[in-house]
Amino acid sequence: MSTFRDCQKFLSFVAECFVDKPVTVDRARLGRLAGGAEPRGGDRDEPPEDAAPRGTGDEGAGPAEASPRGVGRRASSGHKEAYTLTNIYIYPVKSCAAFEVQDWPLGPLGLLHDRGWMVVNGNGVCLSQKRETRLCLVRPRVLLPSNELLLQAPGMETLSVPLEDETLGSDRVCQSKVCGDRVQAVDCGGAAASWLSHFLGQPCRLIRQSPDSIRDMKKRPSGAATSSPLSLVNEAQYLLISRASVELLLTLTGSSQGGAAAERLLDTQNAIGRFRANLVIAGGEAFEEDGRSHFVIGDTRFAVAGQCGRCQMIGVDQETGAKTKEPLTSLSAYREGKVTFGVYLTHEPPEGPGHAVRVLSAGSAVQPEPRGS
Repeated sequence: MSTFRDCQKFLSFVAECFVDKPVTVDRARLGRLAGGAEPRGGDRDEPPEDAAPRGTGDEGAGPAEASPRGVGRRASSGHKEAYTLTNIYIYPVKSCAAFEVQDWPLGPLGLLHDRGWMVVNGNGVCLSQKRETRLCLVRPRVLLPSNELLLQAPGMETLSVPLEDETLGSDRVCQSKVCGDRVQAVDCGGAAASWLSHFLGQPCRLIRQSPDSIRDMKKRPSGAATSSPLSLVNEAQYLLISRASVELLLTLTGSSQGGAAAERLLDTQNAIGRFRANLVIAGGEAFEEDGRSHFVIGDTRFAVAGQCGRCQMIGVDQETGAKTKEPLTSLSAYREGKVTFGVYLTHEPPEGPGHAVRVLSAGSAVQPEPRGS
């Protein structure tokens, strides 16, 4: 039997996900309904005593409106909000933890050393968090000055692996697959294999993408003549998400789960971690990134190559490895058609020979360009 509280939760979910206007709540009437004192006719034409619209969960932000097409809109304050690059993450070992950096060089395949390594099982098949969630507890760090990749995990000694090891012989060459593409790789040796096998509790090895093995990106930005080369990443060189989109999703998650419990489960940083983006921006409105063709970050221009489809992997808490139904449940309810969050980017190198290595810096200004501009 449904209770009044069940009805409240359901109505809140419908209002957040499907009502295309600011929602107001007549708290006096709600109280009378809860106490069974509302007359059958009801004072339906009386203005609500508390007509303040609900916000998005952003402190100081205006009210959010949920549109049928999954684009949140906030009330305009009369000026254009500045965009900023707030976070830069690389994932040196595919499907392992993020490594946050403040300033980082761009390589030919994306952020330097992003997804340059991956863990494979005894059959040479790539391991991911879909089947082995404890990979998120393996925390890589890249030390450029000392040419080291450091691996850390709970209860384990720190392991050091050379970023580039010219002493590896041809007997270390191996093959694996990423998204159906066969890739040439180099085995990183017995010490790394033993370390990972012990921590994950199954035979596995660490392999590095061979410099001679380059994959081409299947998706091309509109108007691009050639495909961009890829590391061991699935789809594209970069993935960008917006804090405004994360905040709106958290509001929806809180509404569907009754507020307090969801807030304990997913805070902003926890949610950002689950989407495993390279670039996180602040400014603008929720899901506004979906309608952009380019982003200029600092002095570097990126082309949008499509939206990122999402699966159950965003249910993995990147701090503990525990699985939850959120935020995928709320995201699926909110979006139409394919469930997406974030956009893929490719780097557009400056024209002409001999250009310097580009560096991205957290705090840089971001200039989005709409489609058709």
